[in-house]
Amino acid sequence: MLEKGISEGMSGNAIQRVLIEAGMGYTRQDMQADIRRITGRRLYEEPIGRLSPTSFVPVHMVEELPYNMTTNYWYRVKAVYLDPETGAKAERYFIRGSDDWLKPSQAIEELIDNVPIAGYEGAMELQDVSAIGVSHKSGAAYSR
Repeated sequence: MLEKGISEGMSGNAIQRVLIEAGMGYTRQDMQADIRRITGRRLYEEPIGRLSPTSFVPVHMVEELPYNMTTNYWYRVKAVYLDPETGAKAERYFIRGSDDWLKPSQAIEELIDNVPIAGYEGAMELQDVSAIGVSHKSGAAYSR
């Protein structure tokens, strides 16, 4: 029912009203998490993009992942490319693992230093790189 509502462009509030009218219980928090999962969005993605790149992401904005990660942190980064001939843009998303709690600017530097993102889209030019999220291994200690 949730997937159908999303595919029809319904808001979370509208979907919840329909579920309540049908006599179904669904906590708002669980529903929002499912909407993010279905639509491919991540928790805190937009607010992290608005943080200063030189400050640490606050712990309450770090997404805890319950499964086995190979590193303590995963940093999600968005790269924007521009085709100089056509003006077409392309977005690509990268994940960089680290055992250290990095500032967004440090995570971007790590990615650029270790992954050939500049040439990832061939002739397209890399226009912008921004940190959009950080995940932490559930149960692991936070460390800087």
